[in-house]
Amino acid sequence: MSPRRPVLAFAAAVSVFAAVALAVTAALDPYVWPSAIVGLLAGSVAGVVALLFVRARANTALGVALGVFGIAFLPALGALVLLHVQLSVATPVAGVIAALAAGASALRER
Repeated sequence: MSPRRPVLAFAAAVSVFAAVALAVTAALDPYVWPSAIVGLLAGSVAGVVALLFVRARANTALGVALGVFGIAFLPALGALVLLHVQLSVATPVAGVIAALAAGASALRER
């Protein structure tokens, strides 16, 4: 087992959980009263799927890309929030930053 596999899998799971939970909660907020509960459930499922996917495919370009997305998303989101960027803007911007990092790492792994 590669030593980077658990790190990539954990980072991907946490970041995918956060991104999906925030997105679903924000999207359902005007329509469903307990939108946070639905968002947390959707984020949990997505995080577990990401964890299992990266653990199974950590040696492929796609697995590494998802892991790098996880490593890049949370610091980018944290930095934007510390700069007082509104969360509804910071989440997609952090997603774009992390997607660019993931794409670069996937190209490098090929």
